[in-house]
Amino acid sequence: MSIRTKAMVWGAALLLLMLGAGLYAYGKLEPSRHFRQTEIPVLATPDTAGADAAGNGSAAGPLTAKAGAGVAAKVDSGGSTGGSGSAGSIGSTGSIAPGSIGPAGSVGSAGNAGSAGNLGSAGFHGPGTSAKGSSQRPQPAGFNILILGTDARDREASRTDVIMLAHVDPEQPLVNLVSIPRDTRVPLSGIGYTKINHAHALGELHGDTRSGTKSAVQAVSNLCSCTINYYIKTDFEGFEHFIDTLGGLDVHLDAPVKLTYAYMTLPAGKNHLSGAEALDLVRERKSLPGGDSGRQANQAMVLKEIIRSVIQPKNLKNLPSLIEQVREDVLDTNLRDADLISLAWLAKDLKEDQFRYAQLPGQSGKAWDPLVKNELYYWVPDAPAWEKLAKELLQ
Repeated sequence: MSIRTKAMVWGAALLLLMLGAGLYAYGKLEPSRHFRQTEIPVLATPDTAGADAAGNGSAAGPLTAKAGAGVAAKVDSGGSTGGSGSAGSIGSTGSIAPGSIGPAGSVGSAGNAGSAGNLGSAGFHGPGTSAKGSSQRPQPAGFNILILGTDARDREASRTDVIMLAHVDPEQPLVNLVSIPRDTRVPLSGIGYTKINHAHALGELHGDTRSGTKSAVQAVSNLCSCTINYYIKTDFEGFEHFIDTLGGLDVHLDAPVKLTYAYMTLPAGKNHLSGAEALDLVRERKSLPGGDSGRQANQAMVLKEIIRSVIQPKNLKNLPSLIEQVREDVLDTNLRDADLISLAWLAKDLKEDQFRYAQLPGQSGKAWDPLVKNELYYWVPDAPAWEKLAKELLQ
């Protein structure tokens, strides 16, 4: 066999090998195929078992006594919803009855969200695992990913400053993102009605950061009356470092944004942000006309731009190293590497109308908080409005 013939044979073999690898990757990682073949974990389902205990408003117990002081020290009693309290006082006993927060009255309880390491009947499971008795295969309607951003500090229990629920449908494809105000008023077992971002801190005080994740996951599942399949949790430092790894982030602002604590103003139009500037933007509330509502919108916008940046050709070729960086910068997630690659693949092909954003409907109000022993401003969910919205975004 001549050298030329051998070269042609080896070239053909290499081409077939590359084609086979491509077909294998398509069969395994293409989103609609990947998540259809993957066992979708079930981390939490709505837990109504603790409705009576959680609905007492100021239920006393060892959790309140032990955790109250630690969490109270981290709470801004002035409130952070940006609301004026025009909705009126909710009342010290709480006028929101158990079952009125979630759609069709099916949520009513935070279940065991506030208790150490207890996620209720759903349990908490690692990558690629699922709850006992739960479906082992994804349904056509897709799955839900909870995104948490914590204000983690050394030697302190951390609250969730960012809470977003993403519904992903690989078949459509589409991604629906719902922002949940950190001040949303929910019942936590053994506590009563308090802010949803306290769930994570309470869990940490009774265990570790994983216990905090469990509590936050269950609290959101109860609030939204939905199953949580995946979660991603990061802190300020990890978020900032990942943005810098991407080479910064391009965002478009409709109006100038004053960054209160950075002592600078981002102009309207296109801005290229460093990790520190992006962090200041997603945390900014005081200078925004909509207060916390404006902050949530900026958080969703930044998340969208991060996805766009990751799937740019210059970054796609470095996807393996980016995934490794994600593992370093993200505190905790049950998404596997193959899941992350498949999600990046899905995001690459999304059109503008296939990425939708909404905020948890409700109104601001003021009420007594049994955890911090003070009146706080809350975001009070509008149950009928959420039921309607959930049918559009989570199904």
